[in-house]
Amino acid sequence: ALGAGIHAMLLYLVLSLPLGTVFEPKLLQFEEMASNLGKEAFVTNFRTLRQCLYNLQGGPNASSKPTVLDGLAFDEKVHMAKLGGTAKDLAKSDTGIIRLYLAVYFDDVDAMDEMLDRLKDHPVYDPTFSRQHVRMTYMGFASLILMPTSNKHKQ
Repeated sequence: ALGAGIHAMLLYLVLSLPLGTVFEPKLLQFEEMASNLGKEAFVTNFRTLRQCLYNLQGGPNASSKPTVLDGLAFDEKVHMAKLGGTAKDLAKSDTGIIRLYLAVYFDDVDAMDEMLDRLKDHPVYDPTFSRQHVRMTYMGFASLILMPTSNKHKQ
């Protein structure tokens, strides 16, 4: 159920569906469920998505910059400092995908460049279809946006 929740919430965001009053309560509900089950990786994903929502909405819950994750729901630097090994690699990939999405959305070319560099060493194949689809789509968008000014990401 938690995996389906992440897929649904991620696809809800990238399909540009209305962010009205339904999205945040669903994220909080899934986050609480994951926490109650002791599934910290899922908690991290739901908090990352919630911070993405806040950044899209702006306001007091948003991060210091819309393409950074350092707001009310999730602080990437604090969270990454607690992780190591495979958990840290997966979290860097997951947050990198969300930050790349935000970078394209907010047209932040520096963040696009940084996230493309972060994601390039992660395997292309991902058994989680929605995550792979979003990653590849936004890597493509960012590469096309950066192409006129940089040869770095033409692969």
